[in-house]
Amino acid sequence: MLYQSGRGVLYRANPVTKLVLLLPALAFLVVAPAWLLAVAGCAVWAAGAGAGIGVSMARRLLLVLLPIGVGLFAVHGVLLPSGTALAVGPLEIYPDGVARASLIFARLFLALAVGLVIVMTTRLADLADALEAKGVPSALSFLMTAPLAMAETVAAEGRALKEALQVRGVGMRGGPLKQLRAMSFIVMPLVRNQLTYAGPRARAGRAWLPLAFPTHAPVRARR
Repeated sequence: MLYQSGRGVLYRANPVTKLVLLLPALAFLVVAPAWLLAVAGCAVWAAGAGAGIGVSMARRLLLVLLPIGVGLFAVHGVLLPSGTALAVGPLEIYPDGVARASLIFARLFLALAVGLVIVMTTRLADLADALEAKGVPSALSFLMTAPLAMAETVAAEGRALKEALQVRGVGMRGGPLKQLRAMSFIVMPLVRNQLTYAGPRARAGRAWLPLAFPTHAPVRARR
């Protein structure tokens, strides 16, 4: 579950106010250099730590950003030629590519940090109620909160699968190969479940779309 109970200014703030704060953050992503984005991301994490979710935020940030960062620096800094290369041992490092990778990574860091602060300190029900209180149609509110609800559902399914495997004696600890094998037992059923329910979810979202946007022209089925 993404939401974590706690106290502080972030928990007392109106959910709509938190969403409005996304706008300057998104504008900041476009104009700020990498070092300033990194500082802003650390400040956002510090705010989350002050609310008591710093450890969970750091764990999620590392889980998502670490493989992305390794891929970015490998591709832009080593594999793709960009400017003058510097020889570092057996590798040729491209400083221009490293700078580009740093900028992309810093943007992802800040965006993910802001998103985590919002979703980890806001209940979905409170967000939906706050949106409707501001005059947002219930259908549009549903479309905005449905992805977060689906993420929580997937997380709950993953925990249930992990507990079921542990009950059956499948260990989650050990060497990299053992952990990779155990993770495959969780990932494959999760992917299969999402593919199974993808059709009904898409049809439900399509049914809500004309209600959220009354001027939206219905898509006619092809004959």
